[in-house]
Amino acid sequence: MAETEAHMGSEVHGKRGSPLPITPSVLAWAVRESGRERAAIAQAAGVVEDRLAEWLSGDGGPNRTQLQKLAHVLKRPAATFFLPKPPRLARPEVEFRSPSSRGRRAPSPEERVWIREIARLQRGLAWVAEELGDPLSALPKLAITANAEDAAERVRSVVGISAADQLAWKSASDAQHGWRAALEDLGIGVLFLPLGEESVQGFSLWHERVPLIAANTHWKAQARSYTMLHELAHLLTRTSSLCAKELPHSAQGGDRVERWCEEFAAAFLMPWTAVEVCLRERFAWRLGAPTTLDHARYLANRFHVSLPAAVLRLVSKDAAGWGLFRAIPPATDRKPGGGPPGEGGRRRPQKRLDEFGVRATSTFLRGVRSDAITRDDALRYLDVADSEIEELEALAAAR
Repeated sequence: MAETEAHMGSEVHGKRGSPLPITPSVLAWAVRESGRERAAIAQAAGVVEDRLAEWLSGDGGPNRTQLQKLAHVLKRPAATFFLPKPPRLARPEVEFRSPSSRGRRAPSPEERVWIREIARLQRGLAWVAEELGDPLSALPKLAITANAEDAAERVRSVVGISAADQLAWKSASDAQHGWRAALEDLGIGVLFLPLGEESVQGFSLWHERVPLIAANTHWKAQARSYTMLHELAHLLTRTSSLCAKELPHSAQGGDRVERWCEEFAAAFLMPWTAVEVCLRERFAWRLGAPTTLDHARYLANRFHVSLPAAVLRLVSKDAAGWGLFRAIPPATDRKPGGGPPGEGGRRRPQKRLDEFGVRATSTFLRGVRSDAITRDDALRYLDVADSEIEELEALAAAR
């Protein structure tokens, strides 16, 4: 199960000022895969762009310091550049998606790195799951031609969390943990990753045995709940997708798959019968009456969802217009301070469990116990020390 790049040493020998005999085609491959501009790569390596062009053409090579800088900016082990040819690694086919036609149209270099690393994690999980005899995913396959409302009702019945269960959750944090656990019970790995403010809201990677969802921890728990269900919709349509944070502003334009997944997630999180009951009890509201941001904020708090999700639900039922969507305050989903709560106080095993979730973590731990994977390989995938694996196992068992 070793991958071409999996465990290469990164030490580069030779005098610090001497040019090193790297393979130009491997450097070109790493530059191309990074998604970065040549000028930015050259600057990070401390050379002019013409010098990088020389290395790419085979005219000389970087010295040891320059190579270490190149390896850092290109996110590859330094030893990779001495391979005789570019490694043949499986490249995930992930589509960048935005609900609006006005958003950016390609993943950033940082997002490329995240996708590459999580795809590597998924390959490791798939290997272990197959060795353990875990079943293939039982998720139904849906098309975007299906009615999103009906699809959400059907899938929610499979998940097994009623509207009453949801309304009984005490906080948005309880809700995100409840939805995450429910999706993991369906055989989906759910990752919470620090992708950052400038990155996407989340992404999905379909695999017949270990489908994965990732949600960006920069945003509030309410937004992460919506992201999880949005990415579930992508898995149901078998579309591996990288989904921009940008929000729609009309019913026209944009990505049709993305729009269907938005409608599915909003319908899933806010069953309309329960929504009507809540609005009647709180506002004596009747279908056909106008709604405001006060109505939407109440629903967002009641169902533990984001304000944009609540407004989108009202729009989908003709209880509000797109003008209400455009009235949502900027940065409404941003979490105060950004990043995961308690970042400084968490030990590494707790941090890894929070990031990887119970399902992915437990799969590797089961693999170690069953000799499907070596302990050293599991430690590398989970990014913990040998002395920490028992603590990680205890934490996972307690969830």
